[in-house]
Amino acid sequence: EPVPPPSSRVSEPLDERADALVARATAKDPAQRHPDVAAFMYELRALMSMLGMDPTARRRAIAPEAARERAALDHRAKAAAELFAAAPLPMAACDAAGRVRVANAAFLDFLGVAGDAAGVQLRDSALPELYPELLADLAAAATARRPTKRVIYLHEGGDRVVEAAVLLSPAPSTAEVTAGEVHLVIHPLRAGER
Repeated sequence: EPVPPPSSRVSEPLDERADALVARATAKDPAQRHPDVAAFMYELRALMSMLGMDPTARRRAIAPEAARERAALDHRAKAAAELFAAAPLPMAACDAAGRVRVANAAFLDFLGVAGDAAGVQLRDSALPELYPELLADLAAAATARRPTKRVIYLHEGGDRVVEAAVLLSPAPSTAEVTAGEVHLVIHPLRAGER
């Protein structure tokens, strides 16, 4: 069912841009949603500013202890995002059909994709050629809720081959952001001659 616009649920008039913001944030198709909380918050704060609201007013009302706890949570979230983004191993979260929702720079480099990972389809990449069972393993990891490990061989040219492990792990069902998705990591094991 479509999500009713917020303006239909409140008695006071509500700017139509607020309806549009909520509609985007609650879109059924994840590709239509904001790419992350920071993007949503940026758009929300911009709207509040355009409407003459002070986006920092609520923050001043937060008790010092709650503010410290919130700052600690913000720090942990930012640290996790930075660690993921800078990790040298290719990592991504994707749905059971192989549509990438989020990936780090190493994963995008591995696939040879420039820009944002959102919407990248693994079936359209070279990865299924290296790992023919990939899409079936993704679906199995998501539905059976069991991790899978496969070894693939990457040819670097000439006689040089890199053996790499591909780890597929279903996100915990309690995960707030990635529940229902599969985490994918590619880890080089060793290089050798063929």
